Amino acid sequence: MICSSKCIKKCICLGYATVKGDSHKRMNMPNQDAVLGGQNKFGVVLAIADGVGSHKFSQYGSKAAVR
Repeated sequence: MICSSKCIKKCICLGYATVKGDSHKRMNMPNQDAVLGGQNKFGVVLAIADGVGSHKFSQYGSKAAVR
């Protein structure tokens, strides 16, 4: 499970959780989801990416996509 929360300002908190699927558990594969949140001068940003097709290195692609 990937889980996090981040308070940006007093009134803005971002939180998320992802869960490794049953097939990933059986095959001992990593969670391939990636989430990144933050704030810039335009407002709050939340980026979410899912590993594509459970391919071998999908977790790296989803992390690169949110960055």
